[in-house]
Amino acid sequence: MGGTVRPMVTRVQRGVDVVFEAPRWSERWVLQDGVTMPESREHEKTCALLKEILLAWIARTGRDAGAGGNLAVRWDREHPTIGVDPDVYLVEPAPPGRTLKSLRTWEKGHHPPRVGVEVVSEDSGEKDYVDGPQRYAASGTRELWVFDPERFGSANVGGPWVLQVWRHTKAGAFRHEYAEDGSRTPTSSAHGWWSPTQGRGCASLTTRRASACS
Repeated sequence: MGGTVRPMVTRVQRGVDVVFEAPRWSERWVLQDGVTMPESREHEKTCALLKEILLAWIARTGRDAGAGGNLAVRWDREHPTIGVDPDVYLVEPAPPGRTLKSLRTWEKGHHPPRVGVEVVSEDSGEKDYVDGPQRYAASGTRELWVFDPERFGSANVGGPWVLQVWRHTKAGAFRHEYAEDGSRTPTSSAHGWWSPTQGRGCASLTTRRASACS
């Protein structure tokens, strides 16, 4: 394991915060550019719809930002094969060039994602619930959404949840801010987790549909 970088905070029952350290890198985090795992049709449709929502938001607001998927994010110049590969990402400002294989945050014009999204599949529950947040903390990604409409995630960490949101705080921690198990109908106030709109809009997701609202 690599050196520690910043505390991560996760909220457990009865309002108790458990703080633990995230490594800067791990041998488990090696990625190969251009290599992706096959996913189900539903997984692909969900990711595509999320990308459309983010691209529509970028177009509507005129921001210098980019959105897409399966682009490796790398943050350690001394270990350039280490990274995380979000299913969907939002990065602001947009990186230069149109043929990028990866974001390398030590290079000029490359920045950590503003949002990384993991859509949990049957084979990725443990990775997305446990390993994923550590990678995103190390990468400097500002916000992570873990969307698990089929509840494939691990019960070992208190799940499964339909939606989780992790955010970097002003103090530098990566905090587990929100977890929804799908047992109640979300309201607009429950969707304050969509940080790109800074409280002026929301993304509403279910297993069959996704819609942007403002």
